[in-house]
Amino acid sequence: MPKYLARVTDDPRVKVDPRMYDIIHKSLRYYRGDEQKVKYLPSIDNDDTRKAPHMKERVFDSLNMTKRMSARLASIVFGKQAEYSFQDNAVGDYINGIFVDNQFNDLLEQNLEKGIALGGFAARPYVENNKIKIAWCDAEQFYPLKSNISSIQDAVIVSKTIMPGETQDTNTYYTLLEFHEWQNNGDYVITNELYKSDDAINVGNQVPLSDLYPDMQASTTFTGITKPLFAYFKMPGSNNKVLDSPLGLGIVPNNEHTLKNISIVHDNLLWEIKTGKRTVLVPPEYIEFDDLHRPKFNTETDAFVAINGMDNDKPQELNMDIRIQEYDQTMQFYLRELEAGCGVSAGTFSTSATAMQTATQVVSENSMTYQTRESILTMLDKFINDLCIAILEMGSTAQLFSNHQAQISDVDFDNIGLSIHHDDSVFVDANTQQDQDLKAVAGGVMSKKTFLMRNYGMSAEDAEKELTEIQSEQQTNTNNMVLDPISKALNGVESAKGKELPTDNNDAENAQEDD
Repeated sequence: MPKYLARVTDDPRVKVDPRMYDIIHKSLRYYRGDEQKVKYLPSIDNDDTRKAPHMKERVFDSLNMTKRMSARLASIVFGKQAEYSFQDNAVGDYINGIFVDNQFNDLLEQNLEKGIALGGFAARPYVENNKIKIAWCDAEQFYPLKSNISSIQDAVIVSKTIMPGETQDTNTYYTLLEFHEWQNNGDYVITNELYKSDDAINVGNQVPLSDLYPDMQASTTFTGITKPLFAYFKMPGSNNKVLDSPLGLGIVPNNEHTLKNISIVHDNLLWEIKTGKRTVLVPPEYIEFDDLHRPKFNTETDAFVAINGMDNDKPQELNMDIRIQEYDQTMQFYLRELEAGCGVSAGTFSTSATAMQTATQVVSENSMTYQTRESILTMLDKFINDLCIAILEMGSTAQLFSNHQAQISDVDFDNIGLSIHHDDSVFVDANTQQDQDLKAVAGGVMSKKTFLMRNYGMSAEDAEKELTEIQSEQQTNTNNMVLDPISKALNGVESAKGKELPTDNNDAENAQEDD
């Protein structure tokens, strides 16, 4: 009898609380903006109390702040100008080549946006035509196997494919489970299992891989690797919904009511604008009808409504005031609640005059946005480092390539020497930061090596080489020393170009006389 799974968490190897995926799926609905239609009782056709109420439906005009907040945070946290440098130039050239080939920076920001909404995401390298590619996994596709609160060493990655069904207007749903597991002998095994279902809810019965993937191996064993062949990004902070889960929480679970109230306020305002339009009641004789009893008076407007038995037979305007101010105040209240709940500064979305902030104010006040960015960046840097290790592990495995030769070797997997230079221009002006760092070097509280790494994105090794070259260019002797412009700036020394510095008191007096 074939193995059957209703949910991925039914597999005994999956060690995660199923409630986490209920939370993720709810967060996904908020991120997509899925809203049910609003049912309401219309004023017309419900005046007969002997009949059941006649309900109508309308579209709910939501304001998808989950998407907006996630996109805003992703753009603040990760700049597409991020640069990656390594102590080993060969490793740096290899990784950066793969990143460029896979449009890594562009896709990382997109997946970070979804990860902020859903609580996390994953990525794994794979080999295609002797090239290493990067596959991205959303939060609902990633299931831990063996894990603890701080790290995930084993996991299953889920991929779904929809194919036409056996009968017309039906679909067949295939689910591929890719298990990444460590064995007791230290081997790393990837096992592939395929499931088939006639509905989108259940995983279904296990079927042969050849039904959909004729060239896929059932399992692959890696020997000699030390790190998982995947990387997981987890949103910072404790998971207060499922305390023992290694998965992160997105912005929805702890802000669900605020997000819903923002959409309700937005929907109510738009509905009030629609139903509160200008209406003028007029006697029937004010409106001319054609032979089919259709009004001919200014057919481009629906403002005039014919009413029998009006007093004095004079037009009467119904002017419904729209409560714009009340709605705006309510909206600003909920937006400020959302800003606080998501860890961003007041004024990020709210429009109160006192809450608006510039990027400079964000830094100078050490605001919530800056602190939140640093927390997310810490987890993002860990993800990038883990992904680089997975790529290097795969690139050093000869069996994956047609020529049976590793693409890279002699890698220190315990320390790959990665330095990430993020674009902080959204918070700090580059020239301002450089000036401040120059003062720090001159004051002796920052090394020249750190200055080059911070301001030019150099690795520690590149910075040391640059400093060595600077020193070799300086012509130093006991009687004649000319400082190059960089050393002048770093040491705060000013001297006329091409002039020799005095070496003793007599030389100093002669120099003054020459002037």
